[in-house]
Amino acid sequence: MTIFATNAAGGSITLIWLVAMFGLLYFFVMRPQKKQMKLRNDMLANLTVGDHVVTAGGITGYIRALTDEYAYVEIAEGLTVELTRQAISTVLEKNGADTVVVDAETFEAIEEEKVADDVEADDEK
Repeated sequence: MTIFATNAAGGSITLIWLVAMFGLLYFFVMRPQKKQMKLRNDMLANLTVGDHVVTAGGITGYIRALTDEYAYVEIAEGLTVELTRQAISTVLEKNGADTVVVDAETFEAIEEEKVADDVEADDEK
């Protein structure tokens, strides 16, 4: 006499429960996660210059320039940081400005020009 007797009916009920559990897992976990990932990728693809954003670290700022991989976010007047697009977690408000895509060298040249203008203005005072 065995304690754990199994029969064909018990095995098929177990299989039905496994399929049902996988179905619930798919509809309540995997499908919403895929939908959330698609929304995030769309948000990152549609970033524009002037958008008010929140970084993954919780810092807010305005996008001043974009490249394929990086966003240059102004977090204080005259203080711009280079972030990967993935580091942006939320767009607080969209700006209707046209997107200006520049390469990193052009952006650095623009920033150096701003610094030179600030030094010139300080010298005039």
